[in-house]
Amino acid sequence: MDQATKSIIEAATNQIMDFKLKLMQKENEKSVRSLLTEINNSFIGRLTSLTSDLREAIVALGAIAQSSSITKDDILKAISNIKLEPQITVNSPDVIVPEIRMPKIVIPTINVPKAEVEVKLPKESQRTQKPMEIKGMSDFIEAVKKLNSPELKKGINRDNPLHVILTDDKGNEYRASMGIVGGMGGGSGAGRSDSAEGVGTGTTTVTTAGTRVQLPNIPCKRVRIQSHAGNGDLTNGGLIVVGDANVVAAVSGRRGSAYYATQGDWFNVKNLNQLWVDSMDNLAIIIYYYET
Repeated sequence: MDQATKSIIEAATNQIMDFKLKLMQKENEKSVRSLLTEINNSFIGRLTSLTSDLREAIVALGAIAQSSSITKDDILKAISNIKLEPQITVNSPDVIVPEIRMPKIVIPTINVPKAEVEVKLPKESQRTQKPMEIKGMSDFIEAVKKLNSPELKKGINRDNPLHVILTDDKGNEYRASMGIVGGMGGGSGAGRSDSAEGVGTGTTTVTTAGTRVQLPNIPCKRVRIQSHAGNGDLTNGGLIVVGDANVVAAVSGRRGSAYYATQGDWFNVKNLNQLWVDSMDNLAIIIYYYET
């Protein structure tokens, strides 16, 4: 067997083995085995046929070699009669890929109940709230109108304020019920409704800011303390602070009730010396009015 024939057989064999390996990877094992069996049978049959052709070619060449009258044309004719056409026919079965069926995904319907809020209001006849009544409002409005008259405004200013006393329909004065607590002042009237037997006034000066000054020893029923109007011209507005013996006017650590110029309050004390005064400015003046 010459080299060309061997190459053809080896190439065919390699192709068959490669195809065989690919078929071995298929999922249908039975079909693959049947296909390989058919390939082997076909391959063996073709090799048998090829061997027969080679034998005939060898016999023909031998006859030519033994002939006494061999020519070049006879050799070429004998060679042309040698036909080596290896052919392998394989009928491969159809590989059927199974159909994969996915179930239909159905999203369930979610029904959310509608939010409802019911508010039941009582009927008009069931309401128990009584209308609010304001008594004496007409008198109050008339009093305000009188305060707005030009004649009454004459001579009223910061240094000469207008004193107003509120009374009820029986003529009783409205007075606050707060008293001195820890050095703090009370409200207007300081909670007293009885008449005073006597009154008195006076002034006290805080010579040095930050140095508290005690009011004089004067028995009383109550006292009103006010920052002098002139304190407004001082550096810090003449701020005074009224309290007990621990009163402090400085912003840091302040203790007591603070008042700027013309501001003041009532204090329910039995003696003026229960009160002490401090100031943010030197020479701040305190005015006091007391009743006995």
